[in-house]
Amino acid sequence: MFLSISLIIVLLAGALTLWPLLRGQTKWKWPAAAIVLALPLLVYSLYQDTGTPEALTPGTVSTGVPVEADMATLTEQLRQRLAETPAETPAETPGDVEGWLLLGRSYKTLQNYPKALEALETAQRLAPGQPLVLVELVEARLFASGSPQVTKEMTALLEQAVASDPTLQKGLWLLGIAAAQAGNDGDAIGWWQRLLAQLEPDGTVAQTVSEQINEAQSRLGEQPETMAVASWSGLDIEVAPGTTAGKSLALMPNGAILFIIAREKGSTAGPPLGVRRVERPVFPVHLTLTDSDSMMPQRLISRSAGIVLQARLSLTGEAMPVAGDWQSAQVPVATDSDGRSQLILDQKVE
Repeated sequence: MFLSISLIIVLLAGALTLWPLLRGQTKWKWPAAAIVLALPLLVYSLYQDTGTPEALTPGTVSTGVPVEADMATLTEQLRQRLAETPAETPAETPGDVEGWLLLGRSYKTLQNYPKALEALETAQRLAPGQPLVLVELVEARLFASGSPQVTKEMTALLEQAVASDPTLQKGLWLLGIAAAQAGNDGDAIGWWQRLLAQLEPDGTVAQTVSEQINEAQSRLGEQPETMAVASWSGLDIEVAPGTTAGKSLALMPNGAILFIIAREKGSTAGPPLGVRRVERPVFPVHLTLTDSDSMMPQRLISRSAGIVLQARLSLTGEAMPVAGDWQSAQVPVATDSDGRSQLILDQKVE
């Protein structure tokens, strides 16, 4: 029973993500279906190998092959299929837009945000102004940036998308985030209320949106429908280079950026819970990681009982790891910890 329920949950999650490509008549319908079906099959394979419910958490199977391997294979096959399609004018390739959209979403699932951006920018070139593509493109840019900040350019694209299609729930959500980040809580409430009207009243997503509305109302001095979430003091963190890294970083490039990344304990897929960027760091770096560093307000760092911290010094300023970067080991931390977490940059990315 446990396995059946878990497989259904994974299948529904995949179907909801790729639903626009599963409905209607399109040549990308079956590649999308293959990727959706691969998710529960991978989970089932993992469960069979280990025989415990805990195995349903994404990770690695007993053979040492990552669970994401088959997903990566399907994504690569899709990329090759698209690459074999002759380049034509945008008006002549409406079906290819759906293929590139599917490819971009698949790369986002695999956390390969540069390739996700490349695929979604191709979709945007083929169908300029297509609302769904615009929203997915903005989300990919947000994740690839390594920062939770929704820029003015991103906001403009989201407004354009939602104006064309007011039912784009992800677009409404991100517009609310952008407004809240800009200090326009009234506008944020408006966007989120439009989103709330489209959701199942008793669902967990509706509950999360309602919480954000309540918090925005509290900031405006209005009476929220429920109590706002209590503030979190954050985590005290120190980052320092190891002996070898310290010697090699004597002449640090001007564009170097230190990333402090927080992931939910046991999570191996999807965007991190939070990221802090420190430009041109001076070591040792001392900082406090708070909910303001969360990637998305619906996934606050403080709401996870346990997280894993890791620091990475990007010598090029890239959000994704590249050869030559220095990173620390992953350090598990409880969110209610009042001690200082030390992250030592002693692993060189090869």
